[in-house]
Amino acid sequence: MRFGSATGFVIASTVLGGLLLVGIASIPVLLEWTGFVTFGEYTWLATAIAAQLGVIVTVPLIALATAQMYIEVRLDAEGMDLALDADAAFGRWAAAS
Repeated sequence: MRFGSATGFVIASTVLGGLLLVGIASIPVLLEWTGFVTFGEYTWLATAIAAQLGVIVTVPLIALATAQMYIEVRLDAEGMDLALDADAAFGRWAAAS
C-alpha cells in the first residue's frame, strides 16, 4: 500500500510540477505573441529567466508536498504498528475501549 501511494504521488507530482514549470517558462513567449511586450532578439533570455524562476517556484513546492506525504505515510505506519503491539500485549479488548 505504501509503494502504490508513493508511486502515485511521484507521478502526480512530476506531472503537476512539469505543467507549472512549462506554464511559467512560456509566459514571455505568450506575452510577445499577444503583443503586450516585445523582447526583440532577447526573447531567449526572457524565456531562460522565466524558466529559472519556474524552477525556483516548483522545486520547493514539490519538496514540501513530498515531505508532507512522507510524514502522513510514516504516521499511518507507526499508528498501525502501535495498534498491533497493543493488541499483542493487552489483547483485542484494550484497543476497543
